[in-house]
Amino acid sequence: MDVEQMKADLGPGAVFDIGEENTAFAQYFTGECYLKMLTTEGVPIGNVSFAPKTVNHWHGAAKDSWFQHLAVEVPAEGGSNEWLEPVDEEEYNKLS
Repeated sequence: MDVEQMKADLGPGAVFDIGEENTAFAQYFTGECYLKMLTTEGVPIGNVSFAPKTVNHWHGAAKDSWFQHLAVEVPAEGGSNEWLEPVDEEEYNKLS
């Protein structure tokens, strides 16, 4: 990854570091995805960055641009996150 190019592509609105490659959830993304936890105290908040072509996820990046969002996990008694399905590699290849 060319960090300087990534910063130029994201522009001045990108105020958080992109963090490390998001390998823990790699099966749910195609392409490059990065995670920087901003806090894990109380309500965990993470900055998630998607490189161009990291798609097949409802908030993935476009074919030609980066995308970032803040992931906020509000803990609930007995609650959990549910990942719906791994990425379909064949569908991803159609986008390239």
